[in-house]
Amino acid sequence: MCIFKKTILISTLICGVLTGMAAEKTIYRELRTPKPENFRNYSIDEFKIDYDRLAARKTGMVYGDREGLLKLAHFYEENEIGRQYWKTLRQFSVDVLNDWYFKMGSFDRHIYWSFQMETLSIVYALTGHEALGKFLHDHIMQIARLPLDFWCHAELRKYKPERPQGMIETGQLAWKLSCTMSGAEDLFTPAELAEVRAALREKGLVPMMNYLTDTKAVNNFIAIVGTGTYITGKYLGDAAACELGKSSLVKFVNNSVETDGSYGEGTGYFSYPMDNLTPAVAAMSPEERVGFFNESGLRHSPVWLAYPYLYPADGENRELRVVYGDNSYMGRPAQKLLAMLTDIYGDRLAAWLGQHFSGIKQYWQCADWRWAVVHLANGKDIPPQSPAAEKLPLVKGFDNGENFIRSGWEPDGIVLSLYTAGPTRVNYAHQRPERNSINLGAYGEYFIISPHSASYRSPIHYQYDLTSLAANTILIDNRSQLFNKIGGSWGNAPEYATVGKPVGKLVGSGSGPVFDYLGGDARRCYQEKPETALRIVLYHRAKKYFVVIDRLKDAKAPHIYTARWQLNNRDGKLGLTGVEGETLLAARPKADLAVSTFSSVPLARAVVDGYMHGSSRDYSPGGVNEGKPGSARVLTVSNASPAKEFTLFTVLQPLKKGEKPLSCQFTGGTLSVDGEPIPPDLP
Repeated sequence: MCIFKKTILISTLICGVLTGMAAEKTIYRELRTPKPENFRNYSIDEFKIDYDRLAARKTGMVYGDREGLLKLAHFYEENEIGRQYWKTLRQFSVDVLNDWYFKMGSFDRHIYWSFQMETLSIVYALTGHEALGKFLHDHIMQIARLPLDFWCHAELRKYKPERPQGMIETGQLAWKLSCTMSGAEDLFTPAELAEVRAALREKGLVPMMNYLTDTKAVNNFIAIVGTGTYITGKYLGDAAACELGKSSLVKFVNNSVETDGSYGEGTGYFSYPMDNLTPAVAAMSPEERVGFFNESGLRHSPVWLAYPYLYPADGENRELRVVYGDNSYMGRPAQKLLAMLTDIYGDRLAAWLGQHFSGIKQYWQCADWRWAVVHLANGKDIPPQSPAAEKLPLVKGFDNGENFIRSGWEPDGIVLSLYTAGPTRVNYAHQRPERNSINLGAYGEYFIISPHSASYRSPIHYQYDLTSLAANTILIDNRSQLFNKIGGSWGNAPEYATVGKPVGKLVGSGSGPVFDYLGGDARRCYQEKPETALRIVLYHRAKKYFVVIDRLKDAKAPHIYTARWQLNNRDGKLGLTGVEGETLLAARPKADLAVSTFSSVPLARAVVDGYMHGSSRDYSPGGVNEGKPGSARVLTVSNASPAKEFTLFTVLQPLKKGEKPLSCQFTGGTLSVDGEPIPPDLP
């Protein structure tokens, strides 16, 4: 079949993108194929499940068998929830067909958009829809004939054609193409089929196996490339590839997730690799699935995933969470992982989280059609159990450095987190210089924020996001804390940044008679090497306020110590009063926050502009998610004159609308809130 290849190929000079050198790259954006001569608009009613077609299949797809596909088909037609899932899949297919191109997102490259063929593939496998088959055929042949630099996404990744390495994009492209082909081989002539399989091997499988063989890293790349290798190997019938892919995945989960189920790259970057394990696990036998998880901390991850969320009563911003680092402050917990843990282990907390965040009581595990094949064949109805019913503690520290104080598990509760990480099992991947940083949400509002991330290509990302300016912690002489990776091939490091290996430490956590508490030691996180860099957080359970005590000491030299408090103004709805006084009132639509600051030495206070980016990251600078100056408003509080020792008291009072803040007094070095003196140290 003649394939017309329409490409927008722009040769440009991309400086310092991962390779650390200037190189001419080909950019692959829209790669449309010509519409068929008989093109028309389609409707979802045209997509009918063809049971004779399914019965004639010799096998299933790479996930499940023929009987599994038949069960999925009956679920889509006979179950009310299944019909909704099926409608969504068909509508997606119609939208693609009527434009005759994939849906385009903010990552404006063809390779990312082409991943959608896997979703289209199940619709074609169940229906045999002629136009959908034509669309898949033409785009698959186009992809098979694109050069190696496209498959390896050389625009962004290191590219050595003499020994190419397939990374994240290659892994996703290869497994999604393999899945699609496993349900659509009838679309291709023998010669075309041989051509596609050869491309999958030479441009996909071989580079991925090179990467897995050569790399010493343990990071989320391994999860994607390992899955890609396993699925591609299964489709091509390559046992060695399957073994390498599976062993790499086992190594990844066993060496990246902490023993308590937490993860060193944060919740957003956890969801990405762990949800993307689903294709490989779905393609395994039941015995292999259990063995895959048995030795990993993933077995315990639902407990960690439960803690950051605000659980708003009104259902709005259901996905809002109090998190750190280079990931999003919005997003569901890893839903596909929760489905796997629910079905494989009968995990009742995982079942509750899956139900709560999907809003579906039954068959929420079937939202992903790949796991639906497994669930419908083997899954049981697992009774959910909430965090409250599980009796999870309200003060909890995790091995990845995320520590929490919660007012409870009721809707619209209060959640504070304190970050104390050192190197985790994934080392410093996606960490930032933000030890002893605090984030806070209450009554459905995210108040004290982590700003998320501008595009990795944006100067804002390097000059702000990857510095301590983006943290709610203490800066010494306005310099960032130590940071393991600064500037380099990505961008220029700020002048005040210093490369190093920061080690934060949780030195206390628990509950006293009146206060819950956390304590973080950040002495080993500063280039100045202070004798003391201690942050103590007290929470008055009855009166629902926090006291943050910062103690800094450097006998070698006096310093200006600055506390930064970034306040959410992404929507422009933040109101501030009392900016220059002891108490600043931050008003948000649903609730308010009073921030009061005191010390025995004169203080300098100011409010400056900061950044709060959108809930997802753009591929290129200047995207719709990039925050503008003032999208966060930052309260800075410093000792007015350099000092060798400095102690700062900060009172944080979340307030429901109409509530007034409690009175705060500071006399003779003692802080009192509502007439009660605050203990100067841990309870």
